[in-house]
Parts: sequence; structure tokens; C-alpha cells
Amino acid sequence: YEVQYGSSTDTSFDSANITNASVMMYIIEGLTPFVTYTLKLRAYTRVGAGNFSNETVLTEVNHPTNVTATVLSPRSIMVMWDPPSVDTDMITSYVVAYDASEGFAPDSSKMTSDTNIILDSLEEAVTYRITVQAVYGSVSGLVSEVVSSRTLSDVPGVVRITMIEILDPAMLMVRFDISQVLWNSRRLSGFEIRYTKVDTDDSLIRTINSRFPRAVNLSGLVAFTNYSVQVAAFNGQGTGLFGEAAYSLSGQDIPNVPSSLTVISVQSTSITLSWTAPDTPNGIITQYEVQYGSSTGTSFDSAIITNTSVMMYTIEGLTPLVTYTLKLRAYTRVGAGNFSNETVLTEDPITNVTARVLSSRSIEVTWSPPAVGADNYIVTYVTESSFADDGNITTSETIVILDNLVEGVMYTINVRAVYGNV
Repeated sequence: YEVQYGSSTDTSFDSANITNASVMMYIIEGLTPFVTYTLKLRAYTRVGAGNFSNETVLTEVNHPTNVTATVLSPRSIMVMWDPPSVDTDMITSYVVAYDASEGFAPDSSKMTSDTNIILDSLEEAVTYRITVQAVYGSVSGLVSEVVSSRTLSDVPGVVRITMIEILDPAMLMVRFDISQVLWNSRRLSGFEIRYTKVDTDDSLIRTINSRFPRAVNLSGLVAFTNYSVQVAAFNGQGTGLFGEAAYSLSGQDIPNVPSSLTVISVQSTSITLSWTAPDTPNGIITQYEVQYGSSTGTSFDSAIITNTSVMMYTIEGLTPLVTYTLKLRAYTRVGAGNFSNETVLTEDPITNVTARVLSSRSIEVTWSPPAVGADNYIVTYVTESSFADDGNITTSETIVILDNLVEGVMYTINVRAVYGNV
């Protein structure tokens, strides 16, 4: 294949031969933006060349994108943009044009090789229309979309926060320096305090209609939460810029109940608990307290866990077969939170139960006694066979022989301890 190309105003064409006939694609490079080219293509056989097919194409480039205009002061605006998405390496400069939509501000433009520029010496309180255009040597590219930005009016200067003090878990006191706005104090109307939860970006603004506040209290805060605080002054002309943010952690409060209180082990004389920290700690957890007592009693024993990273505790010295009420709460330096409750019956298990066949009609059953000695034991044996009877035997020993059984039958055996009438 042969490709020929040239400017529509030229009388000569450049040429390129594609000898790999299976690759039917070719990129023509080194062209000039905004020029109309004539493209011609023909094929060859061994006999010779065929006729040309023609196409006329205008080269072009995109315009700068994402143009933003940020007011820096009453007389300056920062303009930033992204370069066109194609032919970036051919850009030699940018032209930033700006004109006023009202007032007597003159139209103007500035050139730069960067993708940002500061427009200064502007008129106050004027809306400017701004465009950006890329330049390719002597050729200008497409103009960006228009962005508008209004310079500040004669509004107060920046307010600096000097101190933030914690008054209680839901309140901070903010003090700030207004020395930089005193030049405008005769027209000063008040202040806006913007406070934001750092973790969620939720913001509130409190307006103070006072020219010389000594301090401002921010109430209704969430305990033990990071806040950023900024202050701006305002007058009849508008609101000035918010000053640099100051950060403070609100005060601690009592914590919520610990989460996921779980009984992970119950023995005859002990119970092991585990838990996780409160979902809303409202501060730094300093310790946990476990209280436990018989459900029929009126007093509780208590244990303090000061290692707050170990959220597990074993209560020992309990009485078998007694129902206990377990209570757990967390502490911050402010104090104790509410209890979470759990009711548990202690166990006294029989262990090592074995069954040994003595004959075709008898089985010997043995077991190990519980930790606290039982008065008696009840040995129960059952079968699903219709030819054999179920039964039970009461004994004070830890061995019993079941006799008069039916041959060839499977029996299920269990042993229970008896404590008085329990």
C-alpha cells in the first residue's frame, strides 16, 4: 500500500509505503494543528499501482479543561487548568483572557508557560469572565469554557484563633485575635465560627453579632471527638476569608456499655467472660469492673481489670448449680459507664463416663464424680428397640451394673448427679 498526504494548499505530497500488506493501518505524524490535509491511499499488485482513494481531514486539538478560579484577595484571583489531552508537547504557552461583566475594569490577558497564573491588580467586588487558550508556536488552539469569579469586596481581614479550651464534654471555648481586622472595626458587624468533625467533615456555623467578642462557646459537641475550628469576620460588604483552622479534641465523658459481653466458659466453680470495648467510648478507657453475685442475693462481689487490652476475666470460687448475675462496665477518667448484664447457671459436670459389656445381658457403668461431691447419682438407660425396656438406677457409688438387659440391643446411658433435692 502507498499513503500520500499533504496540505490542501500544497502541490506536492509526502509518501509512505507499507510493505506488510496484512497490517492495514498507518499513523501519519509530524503534522501541523488546524491545517486541512488531503490523504490518498492506493494498493499495488506485481502489475503496478491502482487508483487513489481520497480523504480530506482537518487536524485539531482540544481546549484546556478543568479551569478553576479561586479568589485570593479583593484584588487577585488564582486561575488553574489542565492542559489539552492531545499534542501537549507542542504547546509553547497559554493565554489567559479576562474581562469584567460589570463596572469599569478593563479587559486584559496574560501569557504563561505554566498551568496556573495569578491575575492581580483587579478591581474589588467585580465579576470576571476568564478563558484559557493553548498556543502552538504561531497557532492558537481552542478556547476553554468560560469560568466566572467575583473578587472580594472591602471585607474584614483574616481572624486568628489563639486558644481553644475544653469546658465540658459537649462544649469548647474559642478565643481569637482580631488585631488584623481592627482597621475595619468601625464597619465590623460580627463573626462566623465554623466547627467541623474531622472524621466525618460534618460542619456547623455559629454567628456572633458582636464586634468585640472576648470568647465564644461552642456547645452540643460530641464527646472525645476531633474538631477543626475556623473564624471569619463580616461587615455590611460581606464575609471575609476563614482563618487557618485550629484543632481540638472535645472533653471526655462516661463511656457506653462494653460490647459483645459473652460467657465463653462455665464450670462448676468458675465462669470466664469476654467482651469488646464500648462502641462509643467517649474517652480513653482506664479500667473495667466486673460485678457478680447470686441472682437471689442483694450484694455483689467486684473485680477491677486495669489492663484494658485484656478484655477477658475468669470469676473463680463460685458455688456449683447456682445462678449468678454478672455485670460489666467501663471507666474513663470522668467516671463509670452503665452496666451490661448477663445471667449464668454454674455447672458441676460428671466426667469420664464409660460403659463396659460384662455379658450378653449386663453392662458395667463407671464415672468420675463432680468437683463437689454429690449425694446420689441417677443412671438412666434407654433403647429404641421395641423388645427392651428403658430404666434407671439410683446409687451413691460411682459404679453400677445394669443387668437383665436384652441381648443384641444398643443402649444409650447417661449419669446425673443429685444434690439434696436438686
